[in-house]
Amino acid sequence: MVYVFRILILGVIVLLFYAIIKGILSIDSNKKKPKKTSVADELLKLQNLKEEGIITEEEFQQMKKRLLK
Repeated sequence: MVYVFRILILGVIVLLFYAIIKGILSIDSNKKKPKKTSVADELLKLQNLKEEGIITEEEFQQMKKRLLK
């Protein structure tokens, strides 16, 4: 009976260890993948910057040309 209990405890420890390692690996893999944004999203961001006066019309046009290439 003691051996069955030890095997069950060992199994639980192994499962917890696996879950922890699996969680750490999935967190690391999410950090490595950069979030992709579309050209349209980038253009909207530039338009907002221009409207807020953060960038000028010239800067907006230059950045827009770079995005559309």
